[in-house]
Amino acid sequence: MKKIQTQITYDTSEIGQYSMDYELMLRQVFGNKEYHSADLYGKKYFKKKIKKLIVELRKRVDSLVEIDDRLKEMLFSDFESLEKQTEELSGPDFYKSLFVRALMIITRLLGYDYCEGKIHREPYFIRSVGQEIKEKAAKGAHFYDELMKTRSKILQKRKDLILQLAQDGFTTAEISEILKLSLYEVSKTRRGK
Repeated sequence: MKKIQTQITYDTSEIGQYSMDYELMLRQVFGNKEYHSADLYGKKYFKKKIKKLIVELRKRVDSLVEIDDRLKEMLFSDFESLEKQTEELSGPDFYKSLFVRALMIITRLLGYDYCEGKIHREPYFIRSVGQEIKEKAAKGAHFYDELMKTRSKILQKRKDLILQLAQDGFTTAEISEILKLSLYEVSKTRRGK
């Protein structure tokens, strides 16, 4: 009987490509489902992940930038360029051009524009309630206790505002619009439930 030899070949071009910063950046946007993506830093996975990231960042910019049409237009143009560069994924300077485009987006978000070396917008960053609670918990507070205290305080203030606006003559629909709450929530609060 003749033995048949088979040769198994592996694609080793991406072995050793590793970036913890890449993983942390992906986890900031997509959460822990990107855990262990640092070892998928090679071009094969990089292209797919970056395209997915651009879609998410574009959605976030669209939801945040409401009153500055020029900024939104310029950022979307930058995202479009970033998508094209990611699609091409070739040439020795690919990563450099991707890096430069990412820095362009960062400078726009920090207020620079018009190539004048001046700040034309003032970004304003605020923490969410959840982030504040996480920071308190990191300093030793019990997360669940802080969450319940904060939630209770917020709900009480919301109730006080609804009742005050109703006392001032605002309708349920108007209160709903002012506080960006559903009609159901406002009605329920006004009825004392």
